[in-house]
Amino acid sequence: MINQLEKDPKEFDKNLEALRGFLALFVASSHIIGVHNRFHPERANSIFTFQPPGHLSVLMFFILSGHVIELTNRKKISLSTISTYLKRRIIRIYPIYFTSIVLALLVTNEQYSWTKIIHNLTFTQVIYTDIIGENAPTWSLCYEILYYLLFIPIVLTKVTPFAVIAIALGVGLVNFNFYPKLGSAVISSSAFGFVFWVTGLLAARYFTQRQAVAPRVLISSLLLFLSLSKLDVLTPFFNYRFRLLFHYDVAFPTDTDWFNAAISFYDLAFIPYGLLLILNFTGKHFLLRKYSMLLVYTLPSYAIYIHLKRAGANLQLDSSLIIPIALYISSVLILFFRNSVTEQAAEYLLRIGTNLGGISYGIYITHYPIVYALRQTSFFDVSGFAFLPRFLGFIAAVLFLSYLLEKKLQPWVKQVAIA
Repeated sequence: MINQLEKDPKEFDKNLEALRGFLALFVASSHIIGVHNRFHPERANSIFTFQPPGHLSVLMFFILSGHVIELTNRKKISLSTISTYLKRRIIRIYPIYFTSIVLALLVTNEQYSWTKIIHNLTFTQVIYTDIIGENAPTWSLCYEILYYLLFIPIVLTKVTPFAVIAIALGVGLVNFNFYPKLGSAVISSSAFGFVFWVTGLLAARYFTQRQAVAPRVLISSLLLFLSLSKLDVLTPFFNYRFRLLFHYDVAFPTDTDWFNAAISFYDLAFIPYGLLLILNFTGKHFLLRKYSMLLVYTLPSYAIYIHLKRAGANLQLDSSLIIPIALYISSVLILFFRNSVTEQAAEYLLRIGTNLGGISYGIYITHYPIVYALRQTSFFDVSGFAFLPRFLGFIAAVLFLSYLLEKKLQPWVKQVAIA
């Protein structure tokens, strides 16, 4: 299997495509369930109090982006090819992005100024103005464009990823320390986000030895990832220990606009999870891999222990923990108990993920205007399991629109631009 994997890079790409597809679906699902529960808490039952880790999925997107850009562009970038690199990025991103902004403007009840619209159309909304609320996920595209630009000097100067991470951390912490005198909170937020992006770059550059990874291991990793919405141990541990050790809290004031401080210093605790996930999906071998996986898989069990301890003798467990715990137990069982059924099921799910990956950008960038439009109707004003078919209907609509944009519009724009 190792030789086959090395000779067939398409298989490697399929796994990454599947990861991308699932992450986009997690973000979309998180938003629609979150909107439903936030506006209709009385209608949220124990099932739909669970939200996939949307924010962690975005952080994982940054790791994935850095990894892919490093693999596909590092050897191609020089002073003479910068314009080609930027053109390819614009052709890939902007047509669908522009469409998503138009959709947001069509469904809004707000009267946005032309200044705000122009900033949103030029990826400068978080820096100079507010985002168009009907397409909130566009905040991450502002960061992404910045990282694409920063990749150019990284390649040209041949600076190591470790140095870049140190610089990014330094910029984020120094800006926070002098906030608001030095600059906006977005400087720190984007700097911390860049650490995630460069982590993906680092994984692509230094982890080169491959090994076969069974499909069930990949699905198990995804289930573990989903459980982190409630069973993440590293973030609260890092938060508590850092403040205790340094008597210093790296957190912006609570009245800071969320999009200006979207990525916090304590989000960096997710990097071990994210790095392991990308290394699994890219089939990379690394020192102490088994022990690293054992540690990461053990950590959520401690979170369960803490929750059970708080529940008391009557085990009155928070209903929002039911699904995360079930996901975690499933991830462990799938990982350690190998059989033909789980392997075949995992392969089938990965094929679905690969198909989703082909339209993942469309899913990510267009789902929120649809969420907003439906929120203004009584479409989601239902209780319990009556929400499920409507949720699936929303997903179907998002997938259909994403397919049209990714498979019809995008190829046409690319063909015209190249011609």
